[in-house]
Amino acid sequence: MLSTGINFMKEKLHVKQYLLNLQNSICKSIEAEDEKSKFQVDKWTRAEGGGGSSRIITDGRIFEKGGVNFSHVHGDELPRQLQHLDQNYGEGHSRLWESQ
Repeated sequence: MLSTGINFMKEKLHVKQYLLNLQNSICKSIEAEDEKSKFQVDKWTRAEGGGGSSRIITDGRIFEKGGVNFSHVHGDELPRQLQHLDQNYGEGHSRLWESQ
């Protein structure tokens, strides 16, 4: 069981890093095309666990305003809207982990 937990943690870190790299790639590509404006970065943390990076570009040659965001949050409980998972799938499915 321990190896499964370790593999799951590695997979989570792999997904997180992939999505951060994707965010960087998208922002660099947009900046290269725009040639006028750069993304402003706002890194944030969530008290219950995790955090993210919001990137906003404004007053560009192509985009008046746009954003490319990433969040990786976790915690002990699912949001109220998802708490039915314990009822549908049994105990232990109420821990939250999400990257987007």
